[in-house]
Amino acid sequence: MSDVVRIAEPIAALGFSSEKVHVEVSVGSLYPVLPQHTGRYNVAKRVNRSHAVVGAGMFMSARTPVPMYLPQQWSAHTHPEGQVYFVRSGPIRVVTDSYLYKSEVSDKIVSWVQIIEKEAASKGFSLTETVELYVQLEDEDCNYYFADHAARTLFWLDDYDTSELGLLPVVSPSHLKLQLEEHYWTHVEYHCMHAVSFQNNIVEEAISQLIHACGDQMTSSSSTFPYTFQECKNFLDILVPARQKAVDGHITTLVARIFNVVANNRYWTHYGQEQARLSRDTSIVESADDDCVTWPAAVSSALTFKSSDFFEARLNAIFTDNYVYAIDWQKFMQQSLGKWKNAFVLSLALLVLHVFCFFLPVSQSLAVASSSFLGLSIFLSAVLVHQHQDLENGTAGEAYAYLSKNISKKYKFQALSLLFSLPQAFSLWGLVLTFSQALLFIQPFHLYILFSTAVLASVLYVSRSLFSRRAPPPAPEKESATQSLA
Repeated sequence: MSDVVRIAEPIAALGFSSEKVHVEVSVGSLYPVLPQHTGRYNVAKRVNRSHAVVGAGMFMSARTPVPMYLPQQWSAHTHPEGQVYFVRSGPIRVVTDSYLYKSEVSDKIVSWVQIIEKEAASKGFSLTETVELYVQLEDEDCNYYFADHAARTLFWLDDYDTSELGLLPVVSPSHLKLQLEEHYWTHVEYHCMHAVSFQNNIVEEAISQLIHACGDQMTSSSSTFPYTFQECKNFLDILVPARQKAVDGHITTLVARIFNVVANNRYWTHYGQEQARLSRDTSIVESADDDCVTWPAAVSSALTFKSSDFFEARLNAIFTDNYVYAIDWQKFMQQSLGKWKNAFVLSLALLVLHVFCFFLPVSQSLAVASSSFLGLSIFLSAVLVHQHQDLENGTAGEAYAYLSKNISKKYKFQALSLLFSLPQAFSLWGLVLTFSQALLFIQPFHLYILFSTAVLASVLYVSRSLFSRRAPPPAPEKESATQSLA
């Protein structure tokens, strides 16, 4: 097998180009990959259970179990979630999720590791003991990346554009480093059971960040930390007792998962950059808001009695720079559901009052119009509540998927805010038309009496305010010397 490797662009599963760049080898092609794109949680194959024979004394401690052979220097480790992975010790530590208990898989992995090691040496990479190589077999091809535990980053053997790797745009090299650190912690989370030496005590580091986050959430209503105060407190309840114990894989995977979320949040808030986001409702990214058409918002605001203004303002605020916090989304959903339910109840009550339209001399056209508005309010309220009640406790990922799907480049959230405001608007229109019908059957004499009574009450109230004298407040009793001293 040739040791000349061809570096190809990202795997086709990521949706990017698979154009070949170097000379091909017989075993396949080498592709860069990110930990989050390895398909860890995909079901690769279905299992078939069957009955088996339990041998006499099969699992006795006195008996040596039949070993499952692995290549030299390789060992198996099981993640707390149950996924088995394999680690090779040596000058360069290697990690893989490919099932090495199958000889055909292990042979290919060993060959690919040799190829990558030779390629790294030919390019002059100095791979220290803090670096480990991840490889993943995909048919005849191989996906790979290097993880540096000292720098908390990932790297590859060739240059790639961020779009080729599936990374997001950045403003500086340090900003790119934040994004790579997020994926580094994903690697640590997935492969936590073998011995890894971190530069710092990651448990103490996590505790310090969570303590600061608790204080920040308590003293600011717009904290940019991704976890709420209660979530931070829950994490501290777990990690503070763990600081007294030796760090093992079960603790490492939890800390790595926390740091992964924190690193992702730091990318979006431009942590350590020239312009950082210090408040989660502050926009710092250049956008095309100048091209946004705003006149439909003014029209919908007038037609909905400004009900749409609330929804548009809140949607724009919680999706600042296309980033959403779960706590803001959940609060918005609770408010929206409350408004829709109130509109449902009010519209239903007003619709019941239309029974009297059969006995009073009202306008039939007004009665039909008001009942139509109220019926639409009831219908839309029920539909919106049914569609969104499961999103009341939605995660940030679910909120992002919903908002990114319903935002328009030209109108932003104007259409969605109009839809959300229709139950209230129809209810208010129904209310106006319902009570306007009262003017049709009230006689002019009754209107004169009501007007005169209102004027008389106003005159009496003003006269009382002008001529009545308030009694002076009673003088305070003098305190005795004993009371004063006490």
